[in-house]
Amino acid sequence: MPKQISVQREDISGARFEDVNMSRSDFRNVNLAGSHFHDIHFSDVSFHGCSNLRNILKRIGPPDDTRQRPVTFEGMLCNSIFRKVDLSNVELIGCNIQGMTVDGVLISDLQDADRRGR
Repeated sequence: MPKQISVQREDISGARFEDVNMSRSDFRNVNLAGSHFHDIHFSDVSFHGCSNLRNILKRIGPPDDTRQRPVTFEGMLCNSIFRKVDLSNVELIGCNIQGMTVDGVLISDLQDADRRGR
């Protein structure tokens, strides 16, 4: 049976968790600045009210070549870089794409060229 642990108003900075099952855990008002996550299973996880400043996400997706389930981003991703990312079948809905480029070409220029070609 899983052990229920409740930690409140404690400074455990520098803690190390290895080979730990933390499924269905609840984190509220937690400072994870400078933390590192390696080989993490992040299925069905939601983040709300996060400050996302200078984070790096690498090798995101399933451990094998199966298709990933959809991911939803809501909020600010301005000034972000997506490098070597499979964006097939991605939809942008109601997004501000001012200044957004693909391989150095402004999306607005691509849209204009598409309109002229119709």
